[in-house]
This record gives sequence, structure tokens and C-alpha cells, in this order.
Amino acid sequence: MKLRFAAALVSGIIAVSAVTGAAPVRFSITDSSAADYADEGTRSYAYTVISLINDQRSANGLAPLKISSQINSAAVTRAYELPTEFSHYRPDGSLCFSAVTEMGISYYNIGENIACGQSSPQEAVNCWMNSDAHRANILNPDFEFTGVGVVNSGGTYYWTQMFITSDDLVEEGAEPAPEPEPVAPEPPPETEPPVVETAPPTEPPTTAPPTTTSAPAVTTTTAPPKPKVTYHSDYVRRARTYMTNYFRINFGWDMSDFYDVNG
Repeated sequence: MKLRFAAALVSGIIAVSAVTGAAPVRFSITDSSAADYADEGTRSYAYTVISLINDQRSANGLAPLKISSQINSAAVTRAYELPTEFSHYRPDGSLCFSAVTEMGISYYNIGENIACGQSSPQEAVNCWMNSDAHRANILNPDFEFTGVGVVNSGGTYYWTQMFITSDDLVEEGAEPAPEPEPVAPEPPPETEPPVVETAPPTEPPTTAPPTTTSAPAVTTTTAPPKPKVTYHSDYVRRARTYMTNYFRINFGWDMSDFYDVNG
């Protein structure tokens, strides 16, 4: 990640800014605790600084910075650290922007102005506006959100203002966009249940008991056999008749006893 830094030290004020490429810098969360103002006096001073900064932006044709409660917490954390380490590095040696990234916030552009010894918000803003590096942060058109931390340590005020462009922030007091509610699929249109007509149970057909009709017994009377039936063929019978007549006419023989012509 390439960072560009601009720093200046003028009567107890320092400015630093960082610009990344199109992709936001993403860090893992190491500390999710959020610092808060010590009292209503320091809170009032912090919001007065933001108002004065936005007046300067408006006078230069720029959109006002939105207040982020998360960046306010990061700025308060940094203000508490300044009495120990008055620089853009934190007491643990990490860069000042880790106060933001340790809350899981990614950014495209980020900057920080710090100051100490000024007794009022107006004096702190005047000091920053009279420094080129601090003024550049205040009037940077690419910044979208801001947060300010103020701490009174031993009678000395320490001031921190952080500037950031991030997709992870919402303006203080603004409700985050609600998650779209899942749309339940429309129930299928109600249809009449199919009418199934069933025929009433039918009695099994009444069948008449089998009728046993027996024909009367037929008695077949056969004629008694014809006596002396020896030949049944009509041809043979005629042949025998012819031979009998032949022998009787020509030889006078009576052959009736030899052939049964009626057979």
C-alpha cells in the first residue's frame, strides 16, 4: 500500500494525511472499544470545532463534512494518547490511523490534524487554517466524514480531528439503510379441490341360481337286425342278381340257394 504523507509542526499543531488507491484498505479488528468524551464540556468543544470547520468548507464552496460517531470515538482515543505521544504515531508505535482500522473500518482517503495548548475551539481552528498542511486536510473535497476529540490533561487542551472517506460509515443520527425484507413468494391462487364423483357401491348382481334343465332321457329303439344280412354293398347285390338270372336263363340252373340276392 503506497501512502502519501504531509506533516507540519507549527506552534504545537501537526497534520498528516494518507491517500490510497481505488480499493479501500482493510484491516482486521484488534480493538472494538469506543472512547467517549470525559464530560459535556469537551463534547461541546468538539462539536463546535466541527461546526467551525464546516463554515470554512462552505466559504470555499465545499460540502460540509458529516459527523460519524465512530470517527468521533477514534478521535477521542487519539486525543487521550497525545499527552503521552504528541505525534501522528501512537504510544505503541503504530500509525495514528490504526485507531480507525482497529474498529474494522476501511477507507479510501484518511487524514488527521492534531493540536495542543489552544484554549478554545476557535483558537484551534485558527491555528489549523493558518497552516498549509492542516488547511489542506480541512478543505480536501475528497473527505466525507469527520470526528473530533478533545481532552483536558493537566489544564492543557489536546485537539484531534480525523477526516475520512469510507463506505463503512453512516452519518451520526442517520438510520442505516434497512436490510431489504425478504419477499415471500406469493401463494398459488386458491383453486377448488377437484371433485371426485364416486358411484355408490353397487350390490353385486343377483344371479339366479343355475337352472339345471335336463332334457328327458331319450330312449333310442333300434330295429332288430335284418336276418341273413350278408352283403351290404348295392353293387355286389346287383352283381349277384345278374349272375343268378344268367345261369337260370342260359343253363337252367337255379342259383338262388347259392346266392342270397336279397343280401
